[in-house]
Amino acid sequence: DRDPLDIKMNQLAKERSKEFAKLKSAQAANSNVPANKKRKLDSSVFYGNVPKTRNAVSKKKEDNEKPKMSEEEKTRKRIFELNKKEADKRNNLAILLKSQESKKSKVPDDDDDWSPETDNSSMDSDIQDQRARDSEARKEKNDILRNIRETDLDADENSDSKRTSNECDGPSRSKSPTKEELMKQIELMRKQLESKDSKSNGSDRKKSDESGGTKTSPLKDDKIESSERDSLDMHSDKDDKAVGSERESQNLLSDNDNSINEKPSKGNDDVEFFASEEDYSNLEHQLYGPSDDTTELCHGIFIKKNDLTSALTGSTNVNHLLRRMMVGVFNPAEIQSCTVTGQSWHAGGSEACSLKPEPLHPKALQAIVDFSNNVAKKKKWQKKGLEKARPIFAVKLTEIKKSFEKKKSQKKD
Repeated sequence: DRDPLDIKMNQLAKERSKEFAKLKSAQAANSNVPANKKRKLDSSVFYGNVPKTRNAVSKKKEDNEKPKMSEEEKTRKRIFELNKKEADKRNNLAILLKSQESKKSKVPDDDDDWSPETDNSSMDSDIQDQRARDSEARKEKNDILRNIRETDLDADENSDSKRTSNECDGPSRSKSPTKEELMKQIELMRKQLESKDSKSNGSDRKKSDESGGTKTSPLKDDKIESSERDSLDMHSDKDDKAVGSERESQNLLSDNDNSINEKPSKGNDDVEFFASEEDYSNLEHQLYGPSDDTTELCHGIFIKKNDLTSALTGSTNVNHLLRRMMVGVFNPAEIQSCTVTGQSWHAGGSEACSLKPEPLHPKALQAIVDFSNNVAKKKKWQKKGLEKARPIFAVKLTEIKKSFEKKKSQKKD
């Protein structure tokens, strides 16, 4: 008699052997079966269907599961929670008692006379007083702001009238002036301007008679100058433009008589300026002399009228003005062997280095720079000093030399 387990094991072994034989026959018949499938079939024969592993999530849940609490632990937990609630209640009661005691201490000493109605009425009166104060403060602020706005508007519209009133009446008033006061101030301003214009015209006429008519009177007023320029710009004819440019040039010349006479200051470059005016005599042959075609830019330095008018009308910045004025100040026939700074030419060999060229007249260069800066101030351009203007003069000098040589060659041909 055999055990039933042995019988079952033998039966299973026989079944597996039969399945294995079938698989081998199938593999022999179908040789195109991939290797992965062959392995799977072989493992299923020998090991049977292996049970699947559990997911990681299920494992985590099992790990996180808390152990079951016993009845004793549950009772202890309930007692602890009840004790905690009672302690919280006691703490809340203590806080309430403290708050009530603090309120009683704030109540006035006469406990018999005090009542909640009187306390509420006093509180309401305090609140009303505070609101009234706030409203009054707001009204005051609004009034101050209105006064400030009114004064600002009056100051913007009638700044000239306020200046005259300050000069005549003394210190400025805190209150804003009325319309009648403003009209009076405007009339005073007009009278003062008319008197100043009449005085300036008389003095300018005397000066022009003494000098022989070479110098013209300065500008009367900025407003008059702007109105004249606007009227000149409206005209499209060339004659009108020429007249306007001549007036501007003459006015600018009269303004710059005092500022241009100053000697040129020494710069940071290697250029050595002449110390006295006697040294300028060797370089005066470079400049145009006095004639009908020239006007005096400053003492001893003249410029052609046509070049000055074209420079003032056609230039849009300081660089253009410097270049165009240089043509009218220096004679191109006398500048062919000159440089701006008087230094020798770097290129050309030893012969060129041995020659020492003449520098351009430094006083004339300074006069051109000062005149152009004064024009730039009125036209709101960017100014330039003599050091920054030298490279502009150097470029223009080479252009003048080339144009002069071309004219010479054309005349010979």
